[in-house]
Amino acid sequence: MGMFDTVRCDYPIAPEFKGECQTKEIDRWIGGTMTLYYIDPAGYLFEIDERGTTEWVRDPTQKKPWPYRRLQTGKKGKVRPLTGFTDYVTIYPAQRDTWLEARLHIINGKVQSFTLLDRC
Repeated sequence: MGMFDTVRCDYPIAPEFKGECQTKEIDRWIGGTMTLYYIDPAGYLFEIDERGTTEWVRDPTQKKPWPYRRLQTGKKGKVRPLTGFTDYVTIYPAQRDTWLEARLHIINGKVQSFTLLDRC
């Protein structure tokens, strides 16, 4: 399956798309970079940058092969609107109980329209 981006969607598409969704088409040239995005109820697209909010520290209570845990740094993440983004993006629910997909038409960072696709 490879890497994907996570999209928290509050835009009213269908009940299956409320909450966490996935895509590989926002950073199309890479095909998914594990980036976090948010679509607000009005349809605006935002990128969520959590760099620097946690760090890995060695934890002697953790067993091998990964004796580290995440520690909050106290720094805040950043949210920025993607006002220059224009493209078609397919998203699908993170919990794949259905093969329903939504094809979003985004112009200047705002969802203009969508089409539901059933991949059954």
